[in-house]
Amino acid sequence: MFLTKEYNPRGLYKIRIYNPQLEKWVVVTVDDRIPCKKGTKSPRFMKPNGNELWAIIMEKAYAKFCGSYANLAGGFVLWGWLSMTGNHVFQLSEEQQDGKKKKKGGDQWYREDMVANKDDKKNKRACGFKRKDELYNEDQVWTLLKKYDLQKALISASIGKVAYGKNDGPAGEQMLESVGLVAGHAYSVIQAREVSENALGKLSSGGTFRLMQLRNPWGTYEWKGDWSDKSSLWKKYPSITKQVRHCMVHMVYGFGHTVEFAHTCLPTCSSPLFAVEV
Repeated sequence: MFLTKEYNPRGLYKIRIYNPQLEKWVVVTVDDRIPCKKGTKSPRFMKPNGNELWAIIMEKAYAKFCGSYANLAGGFVLWGWLSMTGNHVFQLSEEQQDGKKKKKGGDQWYREDMVANKDDKKNKRACGFKRKDELYNEDQVWTLLKKYDLQKALISASIGKVAYGKNDGPAGEQMLESVGLVAGHAYSVIQAREVSENALGKLSSGGTFRLMQLRNPWGTYEWKGDWSDKSSLWKKYPSITKQVRHCMVHMVYGFGHTVEFAHTCLPTCSSPLFAVEV
């Protein structure tokens, strides 16, 4: 994305962004004059990690591309990936019927490709989703997750809102306090792993577990279900703990459980960038 590869003493940087409406790459030039909170040197929007400059420059380039910093609020992860890579992006959503999951024939997931809304000239992020004929069951979705994880794909997951109440977040997110998740917000999928008690040569009735590790952007608002930090399953299945605990240091979810994240979440991906939503 960065055509300017190093620090520029003149403070000018060129960033390449893919315009989905025009279906071509555009070059955006910005300087390093960053909006700060009044009377401080603290950036008004993105909070950089130490003295990192690239992320805050990228944010300014996107603000210029979209018309303002305000126009960057909210939106779809898939649009961001498409604008950064130019690759095809799609999402998998769990089939719903009258607000409830379909039971006949098991859970079904369908694919939707993201398409730009070329008629909305004022909103460069205007987009929609076109449903495809592809249908997947839960096992097939898990296979896709593992495949794209091995390919180092960009994958996110989110939960659709089920109700509105007093625990809504500042940007309209729904805080699901009972399970420690946030609906209407994107989580990064770090890895998807299938682990078994047999892996270390110990037979057990525990069987095989499908675990998905997510990055928690909320910091203190964390998963409370199975395989969470305080879950008893880590002690119940010590061989599983030995296999994954050293590398799964963020949020871990059991994939495919009724009250757990992946059953209500949507994978998102693009060539392969892919999103999952329940």
